[in-house]
Amino acid sequence: MRRCRQPTAPPVWLENPDNSVYLESQSDVQNYTDTFDQLRASALSPAETRTRLIRTAEELEP
Repeated sequence: MRRCRQPTAPPVWLENPDNSVYLESQSDVQNYTDTFDQLRASALSPAETRTRLIRTAEELEP
């Protein structure tokens, strides 16, 4: 019986001014995927973002 490999998630590349890290383990990638999904779910829509930016700019104008 031939076993099929589970598809693997794409790796996570973290970069900052001093160094970079390449994460490939399933648990590391899943943690970043979960975090990204939570951020995306809580983000404003493009229309809401535009409205918020316009309102904020108007409030800052003298």
